[in-house]
Amino acid sequence: MINLIKKLHLIYKKWKVKNESRRVKSIKLAFPTDLLIMDELVSILQCKKMVYVYGNKLKNEVYYMNEIEIIDYEEKYKKDLQRLSYEWLEKYLYVEPEDIKILSNPKEVVLDNGGFIFFAKYDDEIIGTVSLIKVDENTFELAKLAVTENYKGLKISNKLMEKCLNVVKSNNATKIVLYTNNLLISAIALYKKYGFKEIPLLNNKYMGSDLKMELEL
Repeated sequence: MINLIKKLHLIYKKWKVKNESRRVKSIKLAFPTDLLIMDELVSILQCKKMVYVYGNKLKNEVYYMNEIEIIDYEEKYKKDLQRLSYEWLEKYLYVEPEDIKILSNPKEVVLDNGGFIFFAKYDDEIIGTVSLIKVDENTFELAKLAVTENYKGLKISNKLMEKCLNVVKSNNATKIVLYTNNLLISAIALYKKYGFKEIPLLNNKYMGSDLKMELEL
């Protein structure tokens, strides 16, 4: 089955035919004995949501990604916030007092002070999160951006980032700051993609950060 999936993926990527019915016909001719997968394949072709996932547990499998929702924080998602954040911190940096303060009391520390917490939801699973901590009337801090390992590579961080940018603009703020570490090359590339610039690291908020970035809106 794994070999079949690989072949399907390669054929799908290389197809030049724009007509969907001709694509389906081509697949049936290529795999005449594998008719059990045809209904699923037709569905993939029609909705164009075939994604090849290169994760740990999901490697070499094809998933039909439904629309990923970006939803607001609710108290029932507190454990998901902690799970995602600690998973990320323990892999890439380490947990420090400021992290524990935020994650233990997200409502009091973030929401009640004018901030926001968002989640990426796929089906009934929370797979990513990000927080906006209000600094002052014009500034928010982007924090706790994390996507669980099995769903990396699907541009979920982009969706969370775009949600934050829209919310900051709608609240008439003009600046977003963030603290990161030079070791986090992929994260820094994402921030630069959205226009963040390096600025002097003054009044460092986190022990694990050695880089501060800013985006002026």
